[in-house]
Amino acid sequence: MFKKKQQRVCRCSSTQRAPTLNSQISRGTDHTVRLEDVKEGFSLLGNKKQFCQAYAHIVQTPELSPNHSNWCQDMNDPCSTKPVIAMALLHENDINAPKYVARYTNCADTNHAEDFLLADKTLEDHLKAVSSPHILTLFLSLQPCHYSSNATTQSCTNNLLSWIKNSINLSFTKIELIFSYPYRTHWDVKHFNDQEIKRYGKAISNAKIGLKILLQSKLIKVRGMQADDWKVLLEYCDKSVQEDWTSVENPDATYGKTFKELRAEMDLFTNKVIDTYRANSF
Repeated sequence: MFKKKQQRVCRCSSTQRAPTLNSQISRGTDHTVRLEDVKEGFSLLGNKKQFCQAYAHIVQTPELSPNHSNWCQDMNDPCSTKPVIAMALLHENDINAPKYVARYTNCADTNHAEDFLLADKTLEDHLKAVSSPHILTLFLSLQPCHYSSNATTQSCTNNLLSWIKNSINLSFTKIELIFSYPYRTHWDVKHFNDQEIKRYGKAISNAKIGLKILLQSKLIKVRGMQADDWKVLLEYCDKSVQEDWTSVENPDATYGKTFKELRAEMDLFTNKVIDTYRANSF
């Protein structure tokens, strides 16, 4: 039986406040924000900077190309990439509006975003009440860890699969996991010095094993972001982000042509990483 992980002390309630995605709707130690709780005038994924922190930021990735560089909505004041986000959208089908939407934000160095997702009793209640075909879509900033983060004893991969197995009626609910960037799985040690290899070698190995475990599981479908996924996430951003995204004629748009081309390149890379491990199982 899957046991929910005991919550550790959250530093967000202390003077050493951990980064949060959207301080306007993050209340103290509450890292779970449901769509129905969002106050008028605010959104689940926030403004340009907050959306960049959550999903859109492009990390410098030499494995993609030797000259690859990072992209941020403001290169003069880069956003923090400390926040890691998970979103859950429960649909009865692909056409109707989702029955349940929530956003989960990590607490740096204590709890991962997945911890809060798996502890969401309201989501669990919705899933237990399902009696017709549904789809649960999980959008993650990063591939779930597998003893591959600074929390070396934690596997969000194993925790997530255990939760699905024990909390969801898979006869009715299909699970799709979508992440915007791999987590250490793609790292090529040829770009590392000896000290970095010593520090990260085990984490890289574990991350690769974790992705293989996810891809071999029959409980869940795993892929990277695609063009239509960004349209879904955009619905939960501030109106200013939506207008900026659709301003195709505005050369100064933050999320304009240049971003979309760079993001499409990164999404293709992420899906290629996933497909490589899909084809090369244990």
